[in-house]
Amino acid sequence: MKTTLLVVLVALPAAAEESVLSKLSLGLDTVGAISLTQARTQGGIGGGVQAAFSFDEHWLVHARAAWLWGLGSHTLFHAGGGWQRAGTWRPLFRGDVTLGLGGSLDFSVGSTPPTRAPTVGLVVGAALLRFQVGRVIVSGLELEAGVSTEFVSVGPRAGVTLLSLSALLE
Repeated sequence: MKTTLLVVLVALPAAAEESVLSKLSLGLDTVGAISLTQARTQGGIGGGVQAAFSFDEHWLVHARAAWLWGLGSHTLFHAGGGWQRAGTWRPLFRGDVTLGLGGSLDFSVGSTPPTRAPTVGLVVGAALLRFQVGRVIVSGLELEAGVSTEFVSVGPRAGVTLLSLSALLE
């Protein structure tokens, strides 16, 4: 029995397993974003970095950090997941939680002084002009929209990634 099992195992072709690095990508972004509430306007343009991990050809999770200048210099973090099409043309549809830290244009709401809390948002986004050639992923004009709060009031949040370049590590 052991000999038969050993012969079967040796005769089977070895499955090529993907390493963790082959599913991980790192990249750079050019970003514009704005968050509008009654108490705060936060946004601007700038650049950022991103990391993504693909579970398979379609599903991925990602994290992004961007540094924006304009309506108060601040840092913007995204964490979320999404679905992408397999093939060279790889449009991505995603959902994220966002966190904005730092500067803004503050306004008082009634007798409440401006808050210094971070802005927190929920956004959905689409990158329709997204392509993968070999290990390189190029995305242009990715749009996102959602809601934002700084725990005093709620308002709209919007963003655009003009250009994103990333590469699979292996």
